[in-house]
Amino acid sequence: MVTSVGGYFVRDDFGEQAQLFAPVRFQQAQVHADGVQHVAFDFELRVQQAALLVAAAALHDTVEDTGASPEEIEARFGREVREIVMEVTDDKSLPKPERKRLQIEHAPRLSQPARLLKLADKISNVRDIL
Repeated sequence: MVTSVGGYFVRDDFGEQAQLFAPVRFQQAQVHADGVQHVAFDFELRVQQAALLVAAAALHDTVEDTGASPEEIEARFGREVREIVMEVTDDKSLPKPERKRLQIEHAPRLSQPARLLKLADKISNVRDIL
């Protein structure tokens, strides 16, 4: 079955197919000393990172637009999510041109999850005006 996610079509078993593909593609998964396959571990790690990114995406404007505090986000969703959210949060006390200038200045130093979130937000904003 195919599902539309944010305008993209993704098979419902997309993650499962990726997990099955990796060991086949690399012929034989490397195995840790404790018997755990690297591929399974890598997949679990990517799922965890994706979950953090999805949470940060859902929360990315809450500090700017709702008055939620970074501490509240951390208490409810963890340090990693708070860090990503704060990387993409503008200081609304500054004039808009200054906020945009700072976004450009800070962009090269964003973490990978924050870069992905910022890019997805910009793409979404462009779609909204088309």
